[in-house]
Amino acid sequence: LEPELTQGVPVFLSISGNNSAGLLSNPISSNSVIVDNTKPVSGLVFCPKAVSEGKMFACEWYGFFDPESKIAKVTIEILFSSFGKEKLLATEDLESGETRY
Repeated sequence: LEPELTQGVPVFLSISGNNSAGLLSNPISSNSVIVDNTKPVSGLVFCPKAVSEGKMFACEWYGFFDPESKIAKVTIEILFSSFGKEKLLATEDLESGETRY
């Protein structure tokens, strides 16, 4: 099967059994499956403007969502930026419900 699926529209799989006498079982349907080809929508991130060297600080974020499927995780990247060049210093994946690091 190669059905034409539409972005964001739920589809179901229905399966019936056939025996050699040509009799068909009652169909059983799957849960809905949604085609999701779009990126999640970005939210907002709030961090302090300045901190002392060696001091811990916290950032918060809100509003990240995906209209077709839920956010599975949040990826945090700590970057050093100088003169238009960025260097990745660290990365970490967090649970989807986390809003502070």
